[in-house]
Amino acid sequence: MTHCINLGYNPFIVTFNLLNLKVICLFGALLSVSPNADASSISDRLTDYCQGEGISICLRGVLALKCAAYHRSEPFSKSLRECESTASDMMTLLEIDPEPAKQGETNQLVFKTRLSRVMAEPGIEHYLTGVTEGAKQAIQSETRFKLWDYTLSAVQGNRFRALERIAVLFQDTDPNSIVFDYARIRGMKVSPRLKSIWQDAVDSVGIKRLQANKGEAIVFIRTYPAVDTEFLNAGFYHFYFTAYLTSRLQALGHDAQAAIFLPFLLNALYEFFELPRTSLLGDAKPFSEKRYHYKLTDLYGGYVGPLWWMSQTTGIKPFPVFSRELSANPSLTMHRLSQKFFESPASFNSLNPGVNP
Repeated sequence: MTHCINLGYNPFIVTFNLLNLKVICLFGALLSVSPNADASSISDRLTDYCQGEGISICLRGVLALKCAAYHRSEPFSKSLRECESTASDMMTLLEIDPEPAKQGETNQLVFKTRLSRVMAEPGIEHYLTGVTEGAKQAIQSETRFKLWDYTLSAVQGNRFRALERIAVLFQDTDPNSIVFDYARIRGMKVSPRLKSIWQDAVDSVGIKRLQANKGEAIVFIRTYPAVDTEFLNAGFYHFYFTAYLTSRLQALGHDAQAAIFLPFLLNALYEFFELPRTSLLGDAKPFSEKRYHYKLTDLYGGYVGPLWWMSQTTGIKPFPVFSRELSANPSLTMHRLSQKFFESPASFNSLNPGVNP
């Protein structure tokens, strides 16, 4: 607690002290922030820390601060505590590999326990082979391969199991993903044959397939369920990733508003951080809608996924509106979206997709 006491007066620190004193004290102790540090310096240090072994605890803190900033409620209110509690449980569910990615790899491994379990399921090799063959056949015959429908059929109509399979197995569709580095999946034993089959399946519906076939893959390979099709792209994992977190957070008993908003917020933080002039603690600055169209589709997937899972697709912003508003004013748009969730009627909490994880 010494670093917390010695932080001194800093408007940036004082503002967040009122909102979440414990988080600021933790950051001060971990990063040894000097009393005269400005917001930029603090953010730079947090960024470095979050890229290494502190990624999980750092994101917990940042999400708590975002809850306070977006929520606009009195400090320590019940709904704010629920937002912070949901954020904490979400990070536990995420199981982020604390090791930074090696050179040439992308992102970090998540859902380690669930991934190990899914890969050990009977019939998983047949399922993955079916994804590869289904996508290939769709392009050759100019028909449609629908990943969600195929997966739902493979698990006898169990929506949660279908959601989990896609979210966990296709958590990253980049061929250089860290997900395929088995040496870092602790306690997981997968044969070289199954590893190859898995990667082929991911490549068949992911970035590699789009690069090879350009627009044809989008026309014939449908990776999303029957919702707004304007954001269909190889980054479909943003949609299922957030929907899956929502399903598990609701199963833990969290309010539906927080269970929907927090996965969306986590996805947005990840995407915003790769934009120019964006710090870990700040919102993204206005950016080019045309230049960052691909990123806006990823953001939109993270927005629609949780709402789709909770059967709340009525009233979803169409992609052109979402894209225009978010790129023009990210901070204002995020605040407005957060208010939509937190000010929803009480009946919102009674939603139940009919699946018990």
